[in-house]
Amino acid sequence: MTSHRSSTHLFRVLVSLFLVTTGCALDGAAPDSEPTSEQVQLDSVFRWASEQRISTWASEMTPALGALNGFVYMVHAGCCDTSLWWGRYDGTSWAGDWQIPNQWSSSPPSLAAFAGSLYVTYTHGTSVLYTIYNPNTNTWSDPSGLAFTSNASPAIAAFGTKLYFVYPDTATAQLQQRTMDTSNNLTLATPLGGQFSFSPVALAVYQGRLYVAHAASGGLVYNSSDGMNWGADLRIPGGLNNANQDSPGTPTLAAFNNVLHLMHKEPTTGDTIWWSELNTTTWTVEQALNELGQPSLAAGATKLVMSHGSSAANHAIFYTTFQ
Repeated sequence: MTSHRSSTHLFRVLVSLFLVTTGCALDGAAPDSEPTSEQVQLDSVFRWASEQRISTWASEMTPALGALNGFVYMVHAGCCDTSLWWGRYDGTSWAGDWQIPNQWSSSPPSLAAFAGSLYVTYTHGTSVLYTIYNPNTNTWSDPSGLAFTSNASPAIAAFGTKLYFVYPDTATAQLQQRTMDTSNNLTLATPLGGQFSFSPVALAVYQGRLYVAHAASGGLVYNSSDGMNWGADLRIPGGLNNANQDSPGTPTLAAFNNVLHLMHKEPTTGDTIWWSELNTTTWTVEQALNELGQPSLAAGATKLVMSHGSSAANHAIFYTTFQ
């Protein structure tokens, strides 16, 4: 399944490098920053390397990626079971696929660096748990439960001095926000007014703000916060046939080289992975990568890393990099 961009794909990329402006606020609401009419071109699609399989690593769920101390870490469920495994990428090669002792998940995990450690959230049914990796001792903590429920692992991201959790309410699908401090004290839930999602969300920090992207009725939307106040949901333009970008599932976000990168699948193109960028307030037209699966992103020290699983019988895990 190692992929190489064909001449057909090259032609499609060159033809489709048109320019788009930012989306409009939903339901007449004002955006959290003033849109611009400036149009931009997608940044160097050819800088994505050909994907490679990561040894014999395999998973039936989407891997989670996060960066700490110059490494990109991966946590994933096993192949044919739900036990959790981990490894890391040093910018050249992957090491590991070690099992996290006595921990398993019924949904794809989430991963983020916080307070010098790695935090992983995952679920047992609708119960939410977390574990912490200490890079100094190379050990994982025993699992701890969180005082809320979720149909999937909450998206997590470190912002300021807190770890943020964003997830849909199990009953209403309204997005909820919680924060954790460095003593692992968790706040009560704060609803994100008027924001709903029936699938998990993506979180990333970009230009001093916390960004969320998620599927909503009518396509993908994004939003940003100063840590307390969220703006209005905005459609993400630059999709197929001049429509807004859309996804049947969870998108992924990562900031790299002062650009916010978005990846997702489109509802009408099977497992093909699509990629676009937000440059301050302007989105590029999405481009199809010659890779298949549900993607996950993380920004390493010198490279943006994307990984995804496979629907093939071996459930192989692949990765590619952008620099």
